[in-house]
Amino acid sequence: MDGRIPSRRSVIAAAMFVRFGAVEAADFVGPLTPQQRQRRVFERRRDAAQAELDNDPPEPMTNGDEDRYPDRRASFSKTLPHNPLGEVDPDAYRQWLAILLSGDPARFAEVPRDSEAVERLNNPQATYAIDLVGPDATALSLAPPPPFASQEAAAEMAELYWLALMRDVPFREYAGHPLATAAMGDLRAIGFGEFTPATLFRGETAGDRRGPFVSQLLLRDIPYGLKTVDQRFRVPTRGQSFLTTFDAWVACQRGAHPQRQLYFDDEPRYVASYRELIATSVFRPLWTRR
Repeated sequence: MDGRIPSRRSVIAAAMFVRFGAVEAADFVGPLTPQQRQRRVFERRRDAAQAELDNDPPEPMTNGDEDRYPDRRASFSKTLPHNPLGEVDPDAYRQWLAILLSGDPARFAEVPRDSEAVERLNNPQATYAIDLVGPDATALSLAPPPPFASQEAAAEMAELYWLALMRDVPFREYAGHPLATAAMGDLRAIGFGEFTPATLFRGETAGDRRGPFVSQLLLRDIPYGLKTVDQRFRVPTRGQSFLTTFDAWVACQRGAHPQRQLYFDDEPRYVASYRELIATSVFRPLWTRR
């Protein structure tokens, strides 16, 4: 013998020869021919598409704010022209609606833009995309957001502001932290129910309030072949605040560059507070496009 180790393919071929005699590789493509499999795949996809078509799509629902306020105060209008009060130009907004209703990709080049606008809308034509996997987005129901002037909207804003105030408080310090205690009392008073330091700002669906704030999947290194993925991130430095003045908010509505520079820690660190959690969950944060 020449000392060479037989390959896996040669061993399988030898076994086939012993079992079946001289055979061709094409004899082992499977119980179906390629043409039969192609037909079966088509039939399965056709039947799934037909089942989706047989279900009546849900009627679109809105909270009525767009029709309720002629000045569009409760509607998304970033990068469109705004007056010094941050109110969108009515004609520009009507033109924006006409472009959306047209569904013509070429017309999106005509979207009115504020003279200060630098930023651009992220994928405004995504609603026209068709997903070939699973049900179409329009076949799924989604409850509208609470009306702008409702108690529910006010309560959600209170929760968001408490979350902003506590964005730099480490999760492990929630128990006994004065801000956490004040937040729980305030949110309880406006109808959010009971909270504990372990459930503050958590969701209401099944399993949302079980386990720690940060999953072990964000704290343990990930083995990936010959490389290990470190779960520490270079994240924004704590203590920074943005959009804290009226002028900064108006500039944001207009799509202007932020008036403050965003600073990052020199050393990467694990997710330990909401500042890191939010920063690492945004797919394309603004600061990566500068």
